[in-house]
Amino acid sequence: MSSNRLFLPLLAVLSIFSTRSMADFPTIFPDPIALNSNAVGDSGSDHIPHIATDGQGHWVAIWESNDTLGGTIGMDSDILFARSENNGASWTTPEPLNINAASDSLGEDTQAAIFTDSLGTWIVVWRSTTNLGGAIGTDADILYARSTNNGATWSLPAPLNTNAAIDAVSDSSPQISTDSQGHWVAVWRSQINMTGPGSDTDIFVATSNNAGVTWTPPVPLNTNATTDTGSDEDPVIGNDGQGNWLVVWRSNENLGGVIGADNDFFFARSTDNGASWTPPAVLNTNAATDTDGGGDLTIAADGQGVWLVAWTSSENLGGVTGTEGDIQFTRSTDNGATWTDPMPLNNNAAGDLGADEIPHLSTDKMGSWIAVWDGDNAAGGTVGAEYDIFIAHSADNGATWTNPVPLNANANTDTGDDYFAWTAADGRGNWVIAWESNENVGGAIGTDFDMLTTRFAFPDCNANGIGDGQDIADAASADCNTNGIPDECETDSDGDGVIDACAAVIAPPLLPNAACGACAPGVLPAVGLALAIGLISRARRR
Repeated sequence: MSSNRLFLPLLAVLSIFSTRSMADFPTIFPDPIALNSNAVGDSGSDHIPHIATDGQGHWVAIWESNDTLGGTIGMDSDILFARSENNGASWTTPEPLNINAASDSLGEDTQAAIFTDSLGTWIVVWRSTTNLGGAIGTDADILYARSTNNGATWSLPAPLNTNAAIDAVSDSSPQISTDSQGHWVAVWRSQINMTGPGSDTDIFVATSNNAGVTWTPPVPLNTNATTDTGSDEDPVIGNDGQGNWLVVWRSNENLGGVIGADNDFFFARSTDNGASWTPPAVLNTNAATDTDGGGDLTIAADGQGVWLVAWTSSENLGGVTGTEGDIQFTRSTDNGATWTDPMPLNNNAAGDLGADEIPHLSTDKMGSWIAVWDGDNAAGGTVGAEYDIFIAHSADNGATWTNPVPLNANANTDTGDDYFAWTAADGRGNWVIAWESNENVGGAIGTDFDMLTTRFAFPDCNANGIGDGQDIADAASADCNTNGIPDECETDSDGDGVIDACAAVIAPPLLPNAACGACAPGVLPAVGLALAIGLISRARRR
């Protein structure tokens, strides 16, 4: 977690929304634009975006595509990327992240995930059947590439699972995370059997303590891997930057009959940076009685003890929701030790008729949580019946959520389908969301699947379209008490130009050509003190 977030107290941010009804989403969204700038003329399909930011103005989006980029790479699936240096307002031209894309025509590169330590290192992991010129097999393995210049260039793809040259089974669904303190952990599912014949899949883990230059050999993360018979699939990983790591996955393991054989969710925790893990435990507390646990897991943590996990499920939670598919979630306020009963996140779940699926969670670690997902829910007739992207906000650590609203502002008129939304926040009030769509945006692009994106600022107390933290970082707004709220949004009861919270230490601004003879002994002039505070605040953010 970047150090500047330590100076943004949660209560101060929440106070902005204290009078806002939880039925209202707290901002509006610009019309979506194409993230892949070649969307007008490309012929390939672009799918499943992921976005990461370092909180310092750099954003990188990745996705899988079979577009040839004008004949410069093959028609097989590769990993493309684009960068933004203006908080998602514009993006660089798509390029292949796997720099062997022109020669790996027999391999398929898919299921990419990206993370950054906000200290200069970015790592992307993905599933690939490329044999890297004969160095590894043609079974699916986990490859990775690193960037140390904010995504401008990437290293050659290399196998992350160090047994890639000798294993003969499929490795897939990789995820990666870092605590920004030198520790990286990657997880994935694999069919490899550690003790002999067997066909169930398990969750494997590898760690790196040198920014991904080298990785430990893969080992099973689920400690029952040698004895279980269920298939463990689709892990997600999170950490809070405070030494707590959590992996959640989907499994039909019944724990010897203790729970059902339908898909349920298991979790394991680590407090030693992935070296060891707790035995698998059931995440969804209704596992013994439910009949459809679901899938499409997503996880987020705020670094202050709160964790949220969400998923897609058609389980009706004892009649609370329908069975058409909704977004369900659970919360932990003790770093994943215990979890609440599953609850519907889309608070129209009891009466909606369309399906809601594939959620993604994100938090700015300053009190705001965002959930996005896709669905063909007509939302009371406000949108069409095709798939659109929906969004909800929580300002109380997931206890309550705003009503879902369509994120794509053209939802009531578009005819294309929107899927696989991904959201990222930089802790400065900037949020960027991307998704795949075959909507032509009013004829501006083609009807093949492309990457669409929108962005918004929140919190944005002065309504200038720029996140409050960004205003402060850019010195466009003062923040004399370093609480993350621009001074122009705080109370100045006597109208002297100094907010009440700082009135005891800052003299009112001097009139033109006035001397500082009226300054109290030992108190700096307002301009000087404001400058000093600004310098201190910037130093703290580094």
